[in-house]
Amino acid sequence: MKSARKKLIITIIIVLAVIGVLFAQGYDFMPKGGSDILLEVLDKCKNCDDIKNIVTTKRTQDEWKKYFSDKGALSGLSDKEVTTLVNYLAINMPIPQNKLPRRYNVNTLPPSGRLIAEERCTLCHPINVAMLERRTYVAWYNLLVHSGDHNIIEHTEQEWDTLAHYLTANAPIPKESLPPELRELPPSY
Repeated sequence: MKSARKKLIITIIIVLAVIGVLFAQGYDFMPKGGSDILLEVLDKCKNCDDIKNIVTTKRTQDEWKKYFSDKGALSGLSDKEVTTLVNYLAINMPIPQNKLPRRYNVNTLPPSGRLIAEERCTLCHPINVAMLERRTYVAWYNLLVHSGDHNIIEHTEQEWDTLAHYLTANAPIPKESLPPELRELPPSY
């Protein structure tokens, strides 16, 4: 009993220390989320529709990819960034007319997989736990939706779908890209 309590206290101390380091350093090592990529693409794309038309349109991943490709808006993006963008849009758009924000930024658009990972995953474990694992979409989704530990975190099915697609496209990241403090922690759920 005492050793279990001691392990719990040590784990809490380590997690709090890592969270403190991450807040100080930020999550710059994580790949961009779909909302970040969308805003960057639209900022550079002179042939694209305005953001209101984009966020009120429903398309599949392939249709979004064709739309942006036809507009010449995907140049300079990696395959992972394109995948992250089109998955994000296919899952999260359209935004209903009555929920459109006055201003468009990463805080007013539906949360990206990166933002969900930053805000939700780190409630229970360091971010390296997710970012160092390679899983299929089905494996990520099942872990998020059917694992008892993840069910205690407030979420929508759309958010878990967004996160599962983000992790499938972007994880694992090279261990060397993590802050040194996170390289030493053993990833586990």
